[in-house]
Amino acid sequence: MSTVVLATQSGSATCCYEHCASSSESTGRTITRLRRLCVRVLSGFQEQREFLERALSIQRRHFGPDHRELLSSLTGLSTLYDRLKDIERKKDLLEQSLRIMERLGVDCH
Repeated sequence: MSTVVLATQSGSATCCYEHCASSSESTGRTITRLRRLCVRVLSGFQEQREFLERALSIQRRHFGPDHRELLSSLTGLSTLYDRLKDIERKKDLLEQSLRIMERLGVDCH
């Protein structure tokens, strides 16, 4: 049994999920699903940004820097940064996604 807890710094939203995982791969996928669920309940863009950055950090530690599971977090964050009008951060995140896809052999062109 493991517990994953992701909370915003303001403490206004906390997402917690307990599960039994037989492998680290299922643990990582659980983190990905939890991230998607929690974003739905967070109201403000800054709160979502904080949560998504934390989830991405956990995924990077869990999967490593070039795993395909990071792609949905990177693109979700890039969309949020677009809404926040931070185009440089959005570009950086999309470039990270592109590098991962290229390393995985995904045809991006």
